[in-house]
Amino acid sequence: MAVEHEVPENFEIPPRPGEHYTRITTPYGLVEIKNSGRTITYTLFGDIHTSTHHKALMYYYQKLLRRGITQINIAHLRLPGLDKTLDLKRGNAILDLAYTHRGRLYEVELKTSKELGEEDSAQQIEELARHCTNLVLAVPMAATQEAWTILTILKLTKDITLDAYDVPDDEGEAWKEQLSQTEVPPEVQRPRSRPRTHSQG
Repeated sequence: MAVEHEVPENFEIPPRPGEHYTRITTPYGLVEIKNSGRTITYTLFGDIHTSTHHKALMYYYQKLLRRGITQINIAHLRLPGLDKTLDLKRGNAILDLAYTHRGRLYEVELKTSKELGEEDSAQQIEELARHCTNLVLAVPMAATQEAWTILTILKLTKDITLDAYDVPDDEGEAWKEQLSQTEVPPEVQRPRSRPRTHSQG
């Protein structure tokens, strides 16, 4: 079950003299925004735990903010400034994130390495591809090859854009060119479901 983290609007603390940042205290931790929104730090209180998926969403959210994208909505997280007018429901599925950039809407499904190869994930990606115009699959850099293979098997490489949520843009995107030149052997079939585990995170 996903838990929404609500940020009360009245918890903003003004910066000290000489400092240029915003600090927001929430029931779950501390959000600090520095460098004109280029650096965002989300620190959980010691007794609060969050899933790997939620951490990945925060990484990707920060990456989008560094790109100058501010019109963003995220499922399962409540942060100041989210645009709730961006609908996340597509067919029977819910997007992890949606944002607009240069007048275009982008719909994002995020998968951690653990989630990526599960059979229901492949089905969810197919479902979203039927209902989305600009679908982005965000995965960790270490899983981009596996994600590309899955998209190739599903015949969705032209319909879905692949992005690495944990690689800063200034490190370059040469990995995208390498992936586009990768071919999947014909004997590779649809991914099978990985065994589910009940570990936290």
